[in-house]
Amino acid sequence: MIGTEFIKGYGLGNQLFFYVTTRCIAEEKGVDFGFINPEQVGNVFHSNKG
Repeated sequence: MIGTEFIKGYGLGNQLFFYVTTRCIAEEKGVDFGFINPEQVGNVFHSNKG
């Protein structure tokens, strides 16, 4: 399994980059992928609601 973590303060562009990169690497290697702290997705600095 390949995983990544969404950390508070990452912008939406960074979040999308990490998502796509993690998913592509996992697909190339034929393994599962997952995320730590997924509730941070879309929760950028100007939004407290996600």
